[in-house]
Amino acid sequence: MNSFHSNLIRSFGILAMLVSPVAVLAEPEKDLTVKTGHRYVSNVTESTIDAIVAQDYRMFDIEVLSTVPHRYAATFVKNDAPYAKTWWWTANKTGAQLIDFYDARNARIIDLEAYTVNGVRRYAATMVQNTGTQAKAWWWFADKSWAEMNDLTKTRNARLIDIDVEVRNGNRYYSGVMIRNSGADFRSWRVLSLVTTQQIKDAMSTYQMRLVDLERISADRFAAIIEKGDGQAWWWFTNKDFAETTRLIGQFGSRVIDIERRIVSGTSRFDIVLLDNNNDLEWRIGQMLRNGSNGTRGFILKEVGGPVLGTILPDFPTYPASTIKVLEHYYWSRRVGLGLSPLTSVPIYSNHTSDTHVASDVTTNQTLTLTTQQMMRPSSNQSANALQEFAGNGNGSVGRNTINSFKETTLGLDDRLYLYHKFAAGNVSNDPFNTMTMTRIAGLYEDFADSVGLNLTGWSFFRNNMLNESGVGGSGLGTAVRSVMQQEGATLGMTNAEITAVFNQVLLCWKAGNVPNYQSAAGWIRLPYRTRSGVITREFVLGVFQDNFTTSTLPSLSGGMFSEILRDQIRGALDTWK
Repeated sequence: MNSFHSNLIRSFGILAMLVSPVAVLAEPEKDLTVKTGHRYVSNVTESTIDAIVAQDYRMFDIEVLSTVPHRYAATFVKNDAPYAKTWWWTANKTGAQLIDFYDARNARIIDLEAYTVNGVRRYAATMVQNTGTQAKAWWWFADKSWAEMNDLTKTRNARLIDIDVEVRNGNRYYSGVMIRNSGADFRSWRVLSLVTTQQIKDAMSTYQMRLVDLERISADRFAAIIEKGDGQAWWWFTNKDFAETTRLIGQFGSRVIDIERRIVSGTSRFDIVLLDNNNDLEWRIGQMLRNGSNGTRGFILKEVGGPVLGTILPDFPTYPASTIKVLEHYYWSRRVGLGLSPLTSVPIYSNHTSDTHVASDVTTNQTLTLTTQQMMRPSSNQSANALQEFAGNGNGSVGRNTINSFKETTLGLDDRLYLYHKFAAGNVSNDPFNTMTMTRIAGLYEDFADSVGLNLTGWSFFRNNMLNESGVGGSGLGTAVRSVMQQEGATLGMTNAEITAVFNQVLLCWKAGNVPNYQSAAGWIRLPYRTRSGVITREFVLGVFQDNFTTSTLPSLSGGMFSEILRDQIRGALDTWK
């Protein structure tokens, strides 16, 4: 099929009369940065796509990876405002069948994939309803030369919204979708072909445009659609494996607007175009993390009993260093609440990184309270390891299993928070190594806030014997929160005495950790809010990490970064007191 589809000229005559003066954007999924749910998949069947669609996701980008059997890559956006549309997708259609499919539904194609099965041209497409305010003048074409494609856009005052390229018998053939370039859909735009990544960068710089569609032609040549856009933050990457693709999407708090897959030496490689999908907090903290460090960086802020307020890479498994010591602390706080005396004697070992000992290894005995404080304040590895031993009646491996079992059965936290080895014993070189995600460490602190497994005695032991607002053992978060309170209070016209009175009602606790190239911190805070009926409190849990970094200019994670993550909540609390 090598001709422009003339029946679409007939259809256009109708569509032109349907276009509304208040027409909505043709591609909100590629234009808008309103935060929304999103998905992308690769090498999946129709049943997998159907399962995603059943969760109210709308496909807007499709790629056919194989035909025997059919396998797809696809990109989805949550089908709710402002991205909501009536839509359909189809595959394995001839040209005539495709036309019948969208004509029967009054639909227009937004993404087209042309391929060949047993010598017959076939098409896959995703499409949206083309009636009322959704109606657009549009066309699709297949197997055109570069000159033919450009003539089509010029004669119809159209711009490309999708382009595909195939090389057959040494010739390049273009397929794609166009819409009328006018009204709300007008964009300054250009289409590029047979260009390198550097040439794409140069063109975007010259014309001040962003990339919206990318198609690989050969190992180092691409076709691309670039267009003028205002206010969007976006990124693009080429030749990434699936794991790195997933990490990059999360690292930038973004969603995929175009993804292309190819096989290199038996491994899937991806070229991706990403669009900002952050809320205001995620954008502000994400920029701090990305501009202040390399490696992988993320955070979480969640209201206790409420929503996640912001997060980047919440499920990335990072090496927690000493931050995970709070898990041991939680275990012993529960034991104290159940009646274990805080004065119980804990043996401290000279060769503390070993899991088994003889009597002569004991260098001293000290109280459970002191051992816990040393673990949670100056972050003594020797004390933390002694408490692992003590949980296992003198065997560190048994102790870790006991603590991990407590975490699962009492706290309901899975293996994404796990104590695998002793501290200062190989650290990240262990296989496996101690692990946490922001979601799980925040979940632990939320369990503390909700007194899961803790009575008042255990809850108080937990908070009082670690870093908190009193500054005992180190200032960190308390000092940083007070500093932000002074900054925000001043903008609200509050006096130092008024700000201090509010700070004196704050409760908090946290634990940080670091080894070379890995840092993290997590904690809990309770803030006071004044209402007509009196003072109420709201509680929040948060965490932040840097994984496998080599450079960092970030402030202290448990100080400056934590207080910045909390800044909006601190200002909101102070605003009730002014």
